[in-house]
Amino acid sequence: MKYYYFVASLPSLHMGQPPSMTVDDFMIQCRCFLSDDDRLEMEAVLLERQEQMRASFARQWVNKNIELGNALARARAARWAVDVHPYVKEHKGFDVYLEALVEDVFG
Repeated sequence: MKYYYFVASLPSLHMGQPPSMTVDDFMIQCRCFLSDDDRLEMEAVLLERQEQMRASFARQWVNKNIELGNALARARAARWAVDVHPYVKEHKGFDVYLEALVEDVFG
């Protein structure tokens, strides 16, 4: 990993508290420390622009994050009896374990 200092300089996250750095502030830091290629990859991940991602890990990460968000949206929509369709994004594949996990959390 070539960005040890950058990662070590990021603020800590604390449960139940909002992050002390905004996404915009994070991207400013990325411009200072990351190479142009790595910065563009990070922006594609944060903006969920899978078509611009070069790394398969990045595409898989974003896809799984979208799938988790969809599972959470379905669980919340069921709980509040609202239409889930405006909140669901397209993603590839289907992870039964992830769906069951979200159901267990909301069950």
